[in-house]
Amino acid sequence: MLLLAKLSALGDGVPVNEAEAHRWAQKAILGWVDGAPTDRRERLTSAMQQDVPALIQDEFDRIEALLDAPIESRISTASQIESGQPPFFADPQRACLWRLSTAKSDAVGAQFALAVQLLEGRGVAVNEVAGIGWLHRAASAGNPQAQSRLGTVLTKGEFGVRKDFHAAYRWLTRTKAAGIDVDTALAEAASHLKPDAVAFLAKSAFEVTPPAPKTKSYRRTKECE
Repeated sequence: MLLLAKLSALGDGVPVNEAEAHRWAQKAILGWVDGAPTDRRERLTSAMQQDVPALIQDEFDRIEALLDAPIESRISTASQIESGQPPFFADPQRACLWRLSTAKSDAVGAQFALAVQLLEGRGVAVNEVAGIGWLHRAASAGNPQAQSRLGTVLTKGEFGVRKDFHAAYRWLTRTKAAGIDVDTALAEAASHLKPDAVAFLAKSAFEVTPPAPKTKSYRRTKECE
């Protein structure tokens, strides 16, 4: 990818095309976001044989600076990469890698966004095991959207997850406490429980964080493939 970027930037055997040079350079560099800055720079200079055109170096420096931005900005950047909002070219897989890197920094919003992308397979292979894992991690960290989504998943038994109405009720109760309307979902989960169980869960919903859901799927693929 960097070689294509270099050829397009320098006009080496092909017409000069800065847009294509930017696109291929961006695609290559965004594939390296999950790593130390020194490693990324070494891979860049090695791949370009110590001869990096200014256009590509500028693209690297711009993306490198974004990785040092506040967490909320990094979460927003992933959405820009996925949708192709300038100055990015649309690239859902690179958006997934960016979310993965940010999620590993304990950014709860990125964890939830990554989970949804993996479960829905937006531009990447559907990964139910990893998606549910990140969803549970975000919910456990207090993200109301993740708690709501996980409660619904556990009620319906989606994405290879076994139905667990007790855990669903706990998560949805926490979501409601955060000010989100989940009355319909709560009623659905409660309809599968005995009245004394509902009363007990209503009192103790915040005392114990439910463990990660058990999935029926054993297909494990690498995230963002």
